[in-house]
Amino acid sequence: MIGLPSIGLILFFLLFIGACAWLLRPGALSFYKTLSKLPLNEPLLDHDYDGIQEYDNPIPKLFSALFVGSIALAGAYLVLVSVFRPNPMASPERPLSPLTKGASVYSQKCAGCHGQDGGGLVGPNLCDNIWIYGKGSPKDILKIVSEGVPEKGMIRWATVLTKEELAAVVAHVYSFKNTP
Repeated sequence: MIGLPSIGLILFFLLFIGACAWLLRPGALSFYKTLSKLPLNEPLLDHDYDGIQEYDNPIPKLFSALFVGSIALAGAYLVLVSVFRPNPMASPERPLSPLTKGASVYSQKCAGCHGQDGGGLVGPNLCDNIWIYGKGSPKDILKIVSEGVPEKGMIRWATVLTKEELAAVVAHVYSFKNTP
């Protein structure tokens, strides 16, 4: 499906091709004829480099037009891309991955006790292979997170979080396993 940015880019390139065709029309390059008819006794500039002097000729209009046109087209492209292209990260059509959602929930609910990197503060370290409850499998982690550990001060998160949030947190905590 072609979206608004794609249509804008197509129009942009059509405009660019049209501008090039306009510059290449018959008579647009007539300055070349005038350059070939210049007399050789035109005024020379008063400076020279390595014994080479240059004529005081103006820049051809085509070069000036191409320079100004390329700057204008670059500005138009910049506006087109920055204004009409939606931010892909802010698109509601693209759901967050479970690890991204899990990281968000973990940083809000779990990082206070287990540390942002899972290294443990008040709660145990989640990065090593030593698990106090279970063996560190996703099933064990889900059980611990859902039921909590009341004797250690960890609440039952099944009453607070949705099933999707629980699964995302479990995936995020499991990603800590065997990390330094």
